[in-house]
Amino acid sequence: PYKGQLATIKVIGSVEEITSTADHKFLSYPNIPHGANVNGPKQSEINDKTSWIKAEKIRKNLRLLIPKASPEKNQPCLEIDVYDFIKEEYENINKATKPINRIIKVDEELCWLIGIYTAEGHIGKKAAEWSLNRKETHLAKRICDIVLDKFGIHCTLQRLPSKPNVLIVACNSRLVKAVMKKLVPGDCYTKRTPAIIFQSSVGRQLAYIRG
Repeated sequence: PYKGQLATIKVIGSVEEITSTADHKFLSYPNIPHGANVNGPKQSEINDKTSWIKAEKIRKNLRLLIPKASPEKNQPCLEIDVYDFIKEEYENINKATKPINRIIKVDEELCWLIGIYTAEGHIGKKAAEWSLNRKETHLAKRICDIVLDKFGIHCTLQRLPSKPNVLIVACNSRLVKAVMKKLVPGDCYTKRTPAIIFQSSVGRQLAYIRG
């Protein structure tokens, strides 16, 4: 087994970090800084300036060719272990806390739920919440159905007298709240598409966008 040091590379334009052995080689365009040509290097530049470079010698402003899995629609469905998202929270819960499903499939339904949370969701004091228009009851029902199917937890619908045009879907589960906070961290200004979406098939990515 390999016992040397590992190199971790952060790539602009990719949400994923790349970890490899220090002597692993990447195809690079060493003389073309990132952003020098928004349309990508010309074929003549690729032929003349490409080279293989070891991970330990990669520095800033190198253009790298990063392998990606083909996002086919028949790509096997990923699964997430909820415990990985709520380890700290789980250690502090009491026995009265209702458990949630541990293994969750990352299918189109979950991607849609993550998508609509990215657009309309936030973490309240006691719940993960989605703020919808009062007429979007069909979306509220779908959120409730998916949360129940994936996590085994019922949501509630709330209307606020101070905001008559708002319909709130609330999942008053400390554990679901922790999962959504880890999956899509940040507030309405800083939330970003999570890496799990980029790792999914085209069909699941489209489901996320529809959400």
